[in-house]
Amino acid sequence: MKTIKRSLAIILTVILAFSIYIEPTSVMTKAENNDQNELENYVIITGDIEADDGTGVVRWTKDKTYVICSKNIVNRPTVKCKLIIEPGTTILFGTGTGNIDGIENSEVVYRPYPIFIVEEDGSIEAKGTKEKPITFKNIDTHVGWNGIEIFLPDNGEVTDTFEYCNFINGGAQYRDFTEGLIDVSYGTEETKFNLVVDHCNFDSTELVKNVDLQTSEIGAGVYYGDHDGNKVEANIKISNSTFKSLSMGIEGVTSDEYDSYLYNEKSNCVIENNVFENNVLQSYNPSVVWGGNAEI
Repeated sequence: MKTIKRSLAIILTVILAFSIYIEPTSVMTKAENNDQNELENYVIITGDIEADDGTGVVRWTKDKTYVICSKNIVNRPTVKCKLIIEPGTTILFGTGTGNIDGIENSEVVYRPYPIFIVEEDGSIEAKGTKEKPITFKNIDTHVGWNGIEIFLPDNGEVTDTFEYCNFINGGAQYRDFTEGLIDVSYGTEETKFNLVVDHCNFDSTELVKNVDLQTSEIGAGVYYGDHDGNKVEANIKISNSTFKSLSMGIEGVTSDEYDSYLYNEKSNCVIENNVFENNVLQSYNPSVVWGGNAEI
């Protein structure tokens, strides 16, 4: 009888110990599943964005979060088609150094990258709404990002549109240099460029507050620079937008040399109903510089 009781006691002890062990394991599995579901919502963008179906159009939707990543500074995410970003979509950037979770690791393959390239044959149509804005921002565990860099074609017409978009904590220089969160350059006299920026919010307040940055490390909200003096026919409208905690709000220049600025009579720009707030002291200019025809 004593042997039976002793055996039962041992069995009960084992069962109790096992039940205590599996309970936290079960909870941990649920947490891991939640993390996995969150990661599954990420779309890692690492290379060329091209339309494989022959339409010339790629769509990004609000049910996914897009992380701009790169293996190195050569293989950078590049738009080579018309990219339509739907209302409510979020796009994340990093500094090009850490993993998606911010951990520094030399074995990491894809690192959140600070710049999004739009090549000559690409364009962006980012039309958010008041209720569902499109957001471009730094990934949570990284600081700052450079911007969207648009290279114009040598000929033909291209249109980029940003409506109800948030550009958050951008403008810090990491690895590559851009002049603005929307940075447009190049093209020729045979290029026609249309840009609409309406009801957008450019705000690097958190970045400026938390990081000790030099003035030159914070860019503009919108920058258009034709540094080859090609005098692109540029039709640009920037309206109803806020530019906050930047080195300058809006800048457009034409030059045939780095330090020789020209006036571009083919540059037609309307800048209206914008707000410039708390831009960085001792910066290049806190509001607007435009070397061409402009209504302000």
